[in-house]
Amino acid sequence: MYYQERQKRILEYIMQKPSVSVTELSDVFKVSTVTIRKDLRDLSEKGKVERTHGGAICPNKSSYEETEAAKEFINIESKQEIAKKAVRLVEEGSTIILDAGSTTQELAKLLVEEKLKGVTVITYALNIAYTFRQSREYNLVMLGGQFRHGMMSFVGPYAIQMLQELHADKSFIGINGYTMEEGLTTPNPYEAEVKRNIVQRSKECILLADSEKYGNISMAKVADISEISALVTDSGLSEVARQELTERGVRIY
Repeated sequence: MYYQERQKRILEYIMQKPSVSVTELSDVFKVSTVTIRKDLRDLSEKGKVERTHGGAICPNKSSYEETEAAKEFINIESKQEIAKKAVRLVEEGSTIILDAGSTTQELAKLLVEEKLKGVTVITYALNIAYTFRQSREYNLVMLGGQFRHGMMSFVGPYAIQMLQELHADKSFIGINGYTMEEGLTTPNPYEAEVKRNIVQRSKECILLADSEKYGNISMAKVADISEISALVTDSGLSEVARQELTERGVRIY
């Protein structure tokens, strides 16, 4: 097991328990305590775990959510790489749903440049709708609901009701974390409910997620891995993760 994959598995393991010891992790992952200490030190430096005497705990970040303004410039090169791949999956004359998120916003920018004909874009994100404000080539459908200022999105029963009356060929969703066991997760339950309905109302659900999202778990579940058709990611995703996703029927771009 490569060290990147091992660290992601260690993080998943820690998130399931109140605390873990170096010895316990050494036994579970069949590596030396020296290796585990190095892994924990690396994870601690990234802010993903907190070191304790003889082990580690996971900081309470499952419900923490960055604002859209803060996320806009995080991993921007990876998001642009993902958006360039994703835009090729949009066909003229199709109906798509664009989830709220900084990566889907990068996709929206590229769609505006592409000027595809006859495409209907459904979104509940105000910033993404604004991106299409002067693009007469696209039919824009904006979902209403309760406005979340930090995320620039509309959630709640009105957004869900509108979604349940719509159908899409493809949806492009963002996420805060995903694992094989826990599926796709996000910090806010209201946001998760909208995303869950997006998955259900589209023939194909395409996940846009940079490699750092793999192995992270947030508070609210959106969907199982088996419910997505494809993953568009960057070159940093490990071969082990790619193989596991492919075995579960997920196409990877």
